[in-house]
Amino acid sequence: GHMHDRGVLSLLNGLFGQGDKVLNVLVKAVDKPEATNTIKNLLLMVGTLGTINVQQLEPLLLKLNSGVARVAEYKDTDEKTSYLDLVKALKDPEVNRAVTLLITFLKGMGEDTSDMERNTQLPEDQKMHKMEKNERDVPPNKRE
Repeated sequence: GHMHDRGVLSLLNGLFGQGDKVLNVLVKAVDKPEATNTIKNLLLMVGTLGTINVQQLEPLLLKLNSGVARVAEYKDTDEKTSYLDLVKALKDPEVNRAVTLLITFLKGMGEDTSDMERNTQLPEDQKMHKMEKNERDVPPNKRE
């Protein structure tokens, strides 16, 4: 009833009534190289999103939000930060934690992850795939 009230049923009826024409337009649209590349990128992005550990990402996002809030409150002036100001700022525990966090993040970004890349290796050669296969081969009572 709600679909009929909103006109969804008449829209679907029209689409199916002109099915060959609609299908022809869709095939032509998807046949373009940029559409094919878009679909490929979308699938890669969805696969990559599945590898993100949101529980580990949440504290970082909260810190990022806090930093953005402080920058939004910042009043832009012509005042310049000197080298001595930078050294003094490192004594501030919040600044020191942030710098340590950034250095740790940069170290993680510098790690070799080529064995985990999905788009440059066959699935059977990927580290993630091998780990999943090994987990399937280990009986549940022997897993950690």
